[in-house]
Amino acid sequence: MISRVLPKIISACFAVAAAILLCVFAPFGTAQTSGSPGAHAPQLDYEFFKTRVEPIFLKSRSADHARCYVCHQVMRHGGGPLSLEMLACRASFWTEEQSRHNFEVVSKLVVPATRP
Repeated sequence: MISRVLPKIISACFAVAAAILLCVFAPFGTAQTSGSPGAHAPQLDYEFFKTRVEPIFLKSRSADHARCYVCHQVMRHGGGPLSLEMLACRASFWTEEQSRHNFEVVSKLVVPATRP
């Protein structure tokens, strides 16, 4: 049964991560693209990541689907491009330091853009 469920779990985690990285994880109105010397490059927003993106990795999906974190924890993912910090025993969320590290990891995979 695991061999039939595992590809579905991996596909679901990949789809969620792709949706987060491509659609959601862009700051709203933090930069302008006017080409003037005073314009600055868009920046990723840590608070947005911590409050809106990180919880998605821990969300319980269903009885047949593991949380994204299960496959994307450093110990399991082997330090791959989307390896999240390990949760402490009995912890339900990351510490501030761990969240900042997760943000750094994810920031390497995201190209920030401005919204029209």
